[in-house]
Amino acid sequence: MLFDADRCVSCKRCVAACREENNITGEWNRIFVKMKESEREFAPPEPFVQMCNQCKNPGCVTACPVDGKAIHKRATDGIILVDHEKCTGCGECVKGCPYNLIHMSEWKNARGQCVADKCTLCSHRFDSFNEVPDDYDPPCAQICPVGALKFGEKKELDELVEWKGRKDDVLRNEKNSIIPSNISLKKRRVDRQVSL
Repeated sequence: MLFDADRCVSCKRCVAACREENNITGEWNRIFVKMKESEREFAPPEPFVQMCNQCKNPGCVTACPVDGKAIHKRATDGIILVDHEKCTGCGECVKGCPYNLIHMSEWKNARGQCVADKCTLCSHRFDSFNEVPDDYDPPCAQICPVGALKFGEKKELDELVEWKGRKDDVLRNEKNSIIPSNISLKKRRVDRQVSL
């Protein structure tokens, strides 16, 4: 997933679409629109969209103590999924995510345990195809009125960033050597001369 802060207007339609698609109630979300301090002098805070980074080397998977792992990274597409029936609700995966993007939800499994939950890129929409369709966009990206979220293969998104000349705008947010697959582009600096 690619997030472009230049385009985001902080409307939070992505959050609403995610909540509706995944029947989320209560206080928790799978996608967040936050305001972060601008790197530009005297600029107002800038929107920043966060969801599970679908990391290359996910700390949440490593931290899960359940035999057979209650959280795993799918080999076919790299999406990290929680098996709610295996989840014991211990919360170790939450501690293992340095980005704080996996949470203990209000949902309970058959054993009555609250389970971990996170963004799955709404993979339930294409699981029956056994692969991601070429024209697939998760609801958060579909609903975005300004195209601030773009879904695609990591290699294709990297090429798009390079083609647009935005390599210097990529936010480097590796934490504890955990490498995210998502790409976030910060707002470009626009220098304007003020004429009196």
